[in-house]
Amino acid sequence: MKSFFQICVVAIVGAIVFCDAFEVCGPGTNDDLQSETAAAYERAVDWLMTEQNERYGWDHDVTSRVVLSLQLTNDTWFNSHDLISQLNVKEMEIELLAKLSHASSRNDDSESDEDYDDDGGNNRDPLSAGRLSYPIMALHGTCHDVTNFHGHDLIELLNRKIRKYPDGDFNQFFQYAWAVLALCTTNSDIHNDYIEEIRQGQHEDGGFDLGTDVTAMVVTAMSCVKKNTDHDVDDILDKAVDKLLGSQKDDGQFRNINTNALVVQALTAAGRDPTSWHCETVMQHILDEQEVSGAFGVPVLTTFQVLPSLTGTSFADVSNAKCDENNAGGEETTTVLVDNENATVAMSLTVINDISGPGELGTYQTTIMFGMNLYQAMLQIQDETNGDFNFVARDTAWGHSIQTIDGVSASVEAKLYWSISNEDGRSNTGVDGFFPEDGDHVYFTYTSWA
Repeated sequence: MKSFFQICVVAIVGAIVFCDAFEVCGPGTNDDLQSETAAAYERAVDWLMTEQNERYGWDHDVTSRVVLSLQLTNDTWFNSHDLISQLNVKEMEIELLAKLSHASSRNDDSESDEDYDDDGGNNRDPLSAGRLSYPIMALHGTCHDVTNFHGHDLIELLNRKIRKYPDGDFNQFFQYAWAVLALCTTNSDIHNDYIEEIRQGQHEDGGFDLGTDVTAMVVTAMSCVKKNTDHDVDDILDKAVDKLLGSQKDDGQFRNINTNALVVQALTAAGRDPTSWHCETVMQHILDEQEVSGAFGVPVLTTFQVLPSLTGTSFADVSNAKCDENNAGGEETTTVLVDNENATVAMSLTVINDISGPGELGTYQTTIMFGMNLYQAMLQIQDETNGDFNFVARDTAWGHSIQTIDGVSASVEAKLYWSISNEDGRSNTGVDGFFPEDGDHVYFTYTSWA
């Protein structure tokens, strides 16, 4: 709900002007706070854009979260006149396709997720229900069909994962609330069992295990469910909101910057009077945490989480409402689909073993998304051939090292390895740094460096 805040986009691409009418903490919000919040938002967005990697994504598996936050807080961010935003979204697609391909090759949709505070641990499933929710919502907000994402029904996949709860590390309600929120914001059916799971997990005092952050996320999800579905969730919502209000400290904060941002969004989504929870005081605490660079707290995750609170929105407001527009508001406000069909690369891959085998072991053709590297293409081929082409790679500090292809293994002792080449000659990079071009024929040759 955007009742307190509005973004106006002017003709200069990327420039954001805040309308005089926006009131981030409701009618009568202090003018200085409004101005400071607007400036903080612009600095945070500018900083996020400087943190992009060379692929126009963000490291540490957060590209979809950044895209989600940017599109949510400015629904004209992704548009036909801004090449950078299109490249950001394209990289998000590529990253998700690689994960889907890898999961499919392992026949694995198991659940594993880290704690709700995103500690960055490596022992996690990148496509757990909680993590899958971010790209689903980001894709929906940028005009993609999440029931047919390059042949993948992401909603059906998400439902399969939710039904396994609790399973492995997918066993707490922060992730669960995100998953339900993804279904809600994409206008997908939400099973009664999902609501009942949350109801049964709620404590008598209205809270949930692991504290205020989780309770806030449940409030945001249930606010969306109440608004957009026929489910009766008033009992869950009212108790959880009361728990949040009761957790506010004397100085106006709820805990730290992450918690403050989540609670601001939750209470905004629930439609609670901003004066009843001292919104201006909480917002000032959030603003005080902004670094000179424009970042908030621990980059990039905290900044992603804070942005909606700076714009009077919440993650319950994700929408594709502008996707049907066709230049309705003039060129500068048009949001369009990226033409996925024109952003593909046709390539071939041939495996050759002249040392211990018959020569050519096989040739495989595939079409990948533009910008996918060779490692991602190999995962896709392995999936498409049902393992007829197969390989083993070791993840090292320098990238993926190919150990085995089609059962033939590299050997340091024997000085044998898999070399990479194409029509232009031998590659100077590994599979992570090799980006196939349209029409490329890539060769893996089992050879010796002796």
